[in-house]
Amino acid sequence: MEITLTPSELYQVNSIQSKNTIRVLPKGKHKQSKVVVGDSNGALTCFGVKKGSSRKEWIFQREQDDDSLSSSSSSNIGSMALGGSKNDKIFITRRTDIEGISRKGKSFFEMKTNVTDNLSEIQVKNAKVFTAGNHTYNVFENEKDIAHLLVSAPINTMCVAELNSRKSGLRTFLGCNDRTVRVLYEDKSVNQVPFKENVSTLTTYIDNELNPSEANSTQINILYGTDRGSLGILHIFKVFGLMEN
Repeated sequence: MEITLTPSELYQVNSIQSKNTIRVLPKGKHKQSKVVVGDSNGALTCFGVKKGSSRKEWIFQREQDDDSLSSSSSSNIGSMALGGSKNDKIFITRRTDIEGISRKGKSFFEMKTNVTDNLSEIQVKNAKVFTAGNHTYNVFENEKDIAHLLVSAPINTMCVAELNSRKSGLRTFLGCNDRTVRVLYEDKSVNQVPFKENVSTLTTYIDNELNPSEANSTQINILYGTDRGSLGILHIFKVFGLMEN
């Protein structure tokens, strides 16, 4: 079977250097799909898509003379995540800084961290912010650094999953450049999963057949991709066990 792919240009943005700087916002009352993109010039662009056509909603970019963040605030956006009670607040990293922007394009949160690595990964769960750089992993809660870990192998990707309804159920999965996925609880190593290839991307995966009901399911599925093009799923049982598929 042959598949023919046809490109369709939705919206023109600046060049994008980082791999984790595009997100689809939850649909609001107008039921319109909105896409947010962070580019290498430090601009955050939101455009709406409806019936195949798109339009610009807003662009957020800090002025270079704005001292509310560090001097790197106008540099490349390194990573992006969604958070908040409705999962519609946008969190971005610029080098070692973290900033929050509302779905309407207004800044509501600024944080200058004390990490030394540029932040290439960010995840937000409730009041906790999880970040990863080249070799460093940190957890912040209410702007305080509550966990820190130095990882010997370079970190390629990060994913945070909630194994149960309690706060202690949060686990972080780090895909590292030594062919392992490290499983962490805050700054404690829980497990290491060996792979034949380096894991380059991780994300939680919900499927009606694998997880008929997310709330009642006994497992969470982590979709992974490797640097050689392999794709697979890790089944994580909520009593905490691992099975590769």
